[in-house]
Amino acid sequence: MKNSFMPNTTIARHGITRKCDFTDFSSDVEWKDESEDRVHFVSANVLAKMGKGISKKTSFKKIDISKIPDLKDYIFTSELDQLGQHKGEDNHIAVVHIDGNGMGDRFLEQENLENWR
Repeated sequence: MKNSFMPNTTIARHGITRKCDFTDFSSDVEWKDESEDRVHFVSANVLAKMGKGISKKTSFKKIDISKIPDLKDYIFTSELDQLGQHKGEDNHIAVVHIDGNGMGDRFLEQENLENWR
């Protein structure tokens, strides 16, 4: 199996092209961002991810959480400034990952920063 390794040979850009607004790849298409009311030049990879995000956002909008008493004051948002922070206060966002393979335990076993890295 080691002999069958195929390295990633994606060419970042080709010829004289416009750079994608989000990656180092060539832009393939124009994408209209409705929330910013502007056009982005994006690669096919970014377009696919944007499409998936939009479809998930649409499916969340179909959920009517106003009928659930404890959740009636909440909304689904993709905007960081609408996550419930209070102006003038120290606000933080946490990203939580589930450690299904126990890799976190291996990090905790390390005695110093050099080993941890």
